[in-house]
Amino acid sequence: MDAPRTWSTVYDWSFPASTSSIALARNAVSDRLADDVTSAVVDDVRLMVSELVTNAIVHARSACTVTLRMDDAGIRVEIGDGCPQTPTIRRPAPGEPHGRGLLIIDSLADRWGVDGGGAGKTVWFELRTAPANP
Repeated sequence: MDAPRTWSTVYDWSFPASTSSIALARNAVSDRLADDVTSAVVDDVRLMVSELVTNAIVHARSACTVTLRMDDAGIRVEIGDGCPQTPTIRRPAPGEPHGRGLLIIDSLADRWGVDGGGAGKTVWFELRTAPANP
């Protein structure tokens, strides 16, 4: 079994259960990453944060927390909400306007998962990265 990873840098934010939180969370995380990873990684993270915070606000109907963990080899983003229901990947029909968020996470992240406990859950994803300016 692998030893638990120790992240060198951690940032935490809390956002209310409002659709305005989606852009606020996306911008907070991408602003912190902008000098440390490539713009392509920032773009992917922005999209994934948007999707997961949207899920917390729209489906969990909950305020959410966003945690960004970083080290020299990668990043981990965790979105916590107040709903214990575990999200599942959907396969929406081509004309359906919603339901692709976890498909996006699954295609972009190197690893992702859900940690439950108590009254809520945390959906997380990880990306291996190289520094933007080695």
